[in-house]
Amino acid sequence: MLRTSSLLTAALLVVAVVSGGHAQDTSSSTGDADDAAPARSELQGGEIVQAEPLVDVIGDWTVVCNQTDSGVNCLMQQRLLNEDGNPLATIEVWPIVGESEFAAGAVIALPLGVMLDEGIILQVDDSLPRRYRFVVCQNDGCYSRFGLSPNELSSMKGGKGMVMTVYAFNNPDQAIDLAFSLAGFTAAFERILNPDTQ
Repeated sequence: MLRTSSLLTAALLVVAVVSGGHAQDTSSSTGDADDAAPARSELQGGEIVQAEPLVDVIGDWTVVCNQTDSGVNCLMQQRLLNEDGNPLATIEVWPIVGESEFAAGAVIALPLGVMLDEGIILQVDDSLPRRYRFVVCQNDGCYSRFGLSPNELSSMKGGKGMVMTVYAFNNPDQAIDLAFSLAGFTAAFERILNPDTQ
């Protein structure tokens, strides 16, 4: 106990000396902002500690929200699994607020081995299909990142299903169709668009 008290006393003395030194430096300063800059540069900011994101399931979509200094940021996602429970494809959608030609952003992740030149073809119900290119491949898969126009977003809100077509490198002549459900899409998007009102 005595040793702990001695260490605490020593630590407090160090703090007092350092604080006194800063106070002395400040009192001798001419008031210029540059003189105070070194002291400010030693300060650290606190970051929000959140053990787990807030997760909610709406229809066939999962809403994931994280608390940040600017408020609550949310996205919605859907994951397709194969027979063994391994991910075949994942799509994430988030709103874009402000002046933009896009109403939402999206990322689709696929395993390695897809034909990059063919890109990803998406079709909502009987609407015209759209092709999106891959932007990067990493050790865990290949990714396409793109924007959704207001018309595309409206089509997804009113649609029943969305088919994604890709091609595999080992069988480039055979199209692979993967079906995403749009059940709950509208409610999930409203949730991520207005997370503070839920």
